[in-house]
Parts: sequence; C-alpha cells; structure tokens
Amino acid sequence: MLGAGIAHATDRVEIVVDVSASMWSVLQDGTPRVVAVREALEDLAMTLGATRGGPEVGLRAVGGTSDLWQGASCGDTEVLVPVGPVQYPDWRLAVADLEPKGARGLVGAVTAAVNDLGSADDVRRVVVITSGEDECGGAVGEIRDVLGEGESAVEARFIGLALRGATGADLAVLAPTRIVTDRKGLAEALRWAVLPTTARPPGDRRFELHLLNSEDGHWDEIRVENQATGQVEAISLVNGIARNRVAPGLYRATVETSSIRNLALADLAVGAEGGFFEISFPPAPVTLEPNPDRPVAGSMVFIHYWGAPEGRTWIALAPKDAPLGDYLLRQPAIAGEGDVAFRLPGEMIEFEARCVIEDPAGVLLFCGSTAFAARLEIASLQAPERAEIKTPLTIEWSGPDLPDDRIMIGRAEGDDDGWAACLFTSAGSPLRLVAPVVPGKYRIRYVSSGERVLARSDLEVYEILAVLAGPETVEPGEEFTVDWEGPDGNHDFVAISTIDAPSEEYLDFSPTAVGTSVSLRAPNQEGHYELRYVRSADGEVLAREEIAVVATAISLQAPKEVDAGNRFTVTWSGASSEGDFIALAPAGSNPRRHLDFAFTSQGHTVSLAAPFRPGKFEVRYISASGGQVLARVPLRVR
Repeated sequence: MLGAGIAHATDRVEIVVDVSASMWSVLQDGTPRVVAVREALEDLAMTLGATRGGPEVGLRAVGGTSDLWQGASCGDTEVLVPVGPVQYPDWRLAVADLEPKGARGLVGAVTAAVNDLGSADDVRRVVVITSGEDECGGAVGEIRDVLGEGESAVEARFIGLALRGATGADLAVLAPTRIVTDRKGLAEALRWAVLPTTARPPGDRRFELHLLNSEDGHWDEIRVENQATGQVEAISLVNGIARNRVAPGLYRATVETSSIRNLALADLAVGAEGGFFEISFPPAPVTLEPNPDRPVAGSMVFIHYWGAPEGRTWIALAPKDAPLGDYLLRQPAIAGEGDVAFRLPGEMIEFEARCVIEDPAGVLLFCGSTAFAARLEIASLQAPERAEIKTPLTIEWSGPDLPDDRIMIGRAEGDDDGWAACLFTSAGSPLRLVAPVVPGKYRIRYVSSGERVLARSDLEVYEILAVLAGPETVEPGEEFTVDWEGPDGNHDFVAISTIDAPSEEYLDFSPTAVGTSVSLRAPNQEGHYELRYVRSADGEVLAREEIAVVATAISLQAPKEVDAGNRFTVTWSGASSEGDFIALAPAGSNPRRHLDFAFTSQGHTVSLAAPFRPGKFEVRYISASGGQVLARVPLRVR
C-alpha cells in the first residue's frame, strides 16, 4: 500500500524547433539543417517509443509558415504535435514537410510552449533547437522571465545549430546548452535534452529485411545506416533475407546485387517491437526533367516526370548526392506523367530531383533521379560613398528580386549577419531610407533569400559638429528656447521647419549671433516639426532634432460648494492664448452669459465672486478665439 501511494511526477516536455529561413543553411558535415532536424526528431520518436519511463513530449515550430516579408512572420509559431505519449506516425507526419520560412520569434514561441505545458504538478521542460537568436526584437534574456522561478519554474535546455558569436554563450547563461555542428551531434544532443536521467535506455531490437524478388540462394550484402547518427553496419543477405539487432531508430539501406540492379531504401523504422520489412524491387526507373534546366537559385523550378508507378509516389528535391531520405521538399506524384513545382533554396547550387516510392510501412524506395544545377543571378548597387547621419539616403539596385531578397546596411568590420537597416527589394528600386545614427564605416549588401551576399558597396556615415538641444514638445504658438553648439558662421541661424521642407524654408528662425540660446515661436498647428542648425554659407543643415507641437488639454480645479456672496479661487492648467478667461455662469446657460470672470493672464490661480442667491452654477474656461468652452466644472452655491 505504501508503494502504491507513492506517485512520480510525469516529465512533460515541449520541443521548440526552429523552422525559420536560416534552416536552409548546411551544417559542417554538409547536411542541410532542416534535414538534420527532421531526421533527429523522427529518430527521437522511435527511441522514446522503445524507452521505459520516457516523458510525454510535444512539438512546436517557430517559423515555417509566413514568408519574411509578411507582417505575421514574427508571430509565426504553431503546435505540430500536442504534448502527450509519443506516437511515431504522428511525429513522422508532423515533420515530413517542414519548409523553412520567415523569421525566428524565439521569445514568443518559448512563451507559448510554457503555456502548453500546463500546471506545475509535473516536471516541465522546454527544449529549444535554434540556429540563432530572436529575430523579432526579443532579447534572449527575456526567456528567463518566461520560464519563471522557484518550484513553479519550467526547466529549459538549448541546442544551438552551429551558433556563432555570443548567442550560444547567452543561451548557456540561461540553461544547459549544447552547440552541435553535424547530424550525429544533433541526434545525441536531442536525446540528452529530452530523456530524463531516470529513463532506461532502450536495448537493441530485431531487424529483418526480406527481398521478395531476390534470387534464392544468392549471397549479397546489405549496408544499413542509422539516418540520424550515421552508424553503418554490413549485414549478409542470405536467400533474400537479412537479420541483425540494431538500436531503435530510422535506417537507410543499400542492397548490392550481382543479378538485379542495386536497391536503395530509407526510413526503415525500428521501434519497440523491432522492424520487419518485406520489400520488392521497384519497376523500371522513372524519367525526370527540370524546367528550366538551369533555374535561378531561390526561384521556382518545375519537374516533369514520366512513368511514375501506381501507389504512393513522391517527387523529392534533394541536395546532389545526398543519401535517400535526405530530401529538402517533396510533392506527391500521380501515376504516369505529370509536373510538380518547387521553390529552390537560395543558398544551394547542386540539386537532384528524385522519384521515391513509399510503401505501406513508410519505407522509401528509390525509383529514379536527375541532377541539375542552379545559377546565381548577378546583382549591383549604386549608392553614395558618404552620407551624413540621419539624413535621407537613396540606394539603387539591380538583381534577381526574388522573395526575401533584401538590401541591408551593416558595419563594414562586422560579418554579413550584422545589420543596422534592412529593406526588401520587393519595395522596388530605388530604395529610400535614413542613414544610420552612429557615424562610421558601413557596408551596403544585396542579400539573397538564401542568405548569399550578391553585391556590396561601402558607405561612410559622418557627423557634422553641430548640436541642438530644445524641448521635445511645445504648445501651439508657444515661445521656447533652443540651446546650440556649432561653427557660428556669419548669418548662421537656428530654425523650425516642417520635416520635409527644404533647408531654405522655415516657419521661424533666430540668428546664432544673438547667443548660444535662441528663442523661437512654435507653429499654431499641432504636429511634428524639425529644429535645424543652418549654415548660411551654403544652406547646409548641420544638425536636426524633431520637436512635437501638442496642445495640452485645459483642466480646472474649483470647490464643489461655496457660500452665497463669498469669493473663491479657481486653479487652471493647460495651454492658454491671449484673451482667454475663467468665468462663472448658471448651469446650462449660453457660453456668452457669465456672472463674473477673470483673465488667465492673471496667473494659473484666479478669484471669482459667488452670486448672492443659491443654486447650481458652472466654472468655465472660455477661449478668446470663438468663445468656446474648453473646460467646465460644476459649482453649488448654498
């Protein structure tokens, strides 16, 4: 009874996987990140299904739905598999068609994952697989607040895919972190992050492969490779049958025969019950042809095929010479002849279009391929070599103008990932923006959707030594003071102008000869304006500062009750104009009728006399312009 009363909390884990546009990039072993992640997640699902005491696990994507130029890109996160007992078919279906797109809103995705994990009664953990930091304005440190503190805190583990710079170090401060550079390291790190230390590792399971149309008595060899870890075993094939014991996971196999053409297989799933496979050689190879035969990297390519067999057949896009199963994208094919379309990743050049047959058990059989090469379009930039800080900047460009292509400005001494401004080429040429606020040497780059830099142009951003210090906001018509520093040349002046006005157009000005503080009068119309230091010799604006003209609402403070015939005080605040006054009038009476009044020019506190008869009255603020009542408060005379 005592043993039955002891309950162990269930480990509940949600994996947040990066499916942003950066996941097209390759790891050090040449595997595209999205391929390595897909296989590691499928391998994990097989491992968990064969593990005693394993956790309940869910899967959430960040990115993968909206393109970068869409406004929803930063909020792009969705549940692919709800948290619960791991079922391999569900996971295979969820990750089979991951397509990297959009931005990486990491903080928002982790927040959603914490909410998915529910109450604090269970052991809760968020595992993040990411190729970089938050791209949507969130700071990595914000994740600490999302995870919480104390007993209710959610555990976290991070897996960085070939992370560069300080991002990996920032993550390691928050939680245990591993940086991986190849698919084997990713598979191992994922098991480390998800499996609890109390879970018993699964033992080897029986693997049995039957080739149904292999010649009896013929000895061949089959090479079996774990798709996630790369571990290879050679197994004898006797009478068309291969047997061995292997760790749970997904496997690919190559069967070399002397009498029948070689056979390539992938996604041989070995789970808790082992793996038993009956495979027939596919029919004659399918013919495939790309159109155009040499497409632009990052653009669309159409694959025409002939002779596709009946059944579940896919046309897959893969890196050239990649193993079967390492596809980037796939489309279903109909029997016979047809076409499928793919948008090529921008950073890859060598591809294969493949025909793949999927049998009822999910095993993939190779049925034909064709290789083709993409080409990179030439891009060019025309931009000024020098620009003053915070001044308008025009950049002309030419290039492929594919979705996600962009013009970026970053420090010249930094790498191509750092940037101070980013505009998509979809906005057209020329692009108009504002020069960076920090002086220094910059580089303008044309960056393709595949993160390739197609053109560069150097830019020096300089600062002219003139400084303005004025209020951020002023009242309409208010006279205000501006302090300045600058060359103080003959006839130099400080002015207030509309933001888009030429340097020679201004609303009010004061020469610098009067001193280092000058007085200007604000426009009567509310809005955003610009203070300028103008050099008279050539009309150059040496300094600019924004200023807002905002009318402050009028407010009144008066007693609620006064005795008949007594005087009382009223305090007012807000922007006043010449001739405005405070008045006392019967409640609901015409604005022009008043019993007593005092001009606001007397100060912010004025005195009024109550009438000698009791009743309900109003204290009003009356505008001299049009006699409008700008504010009122009730007053009872007793």
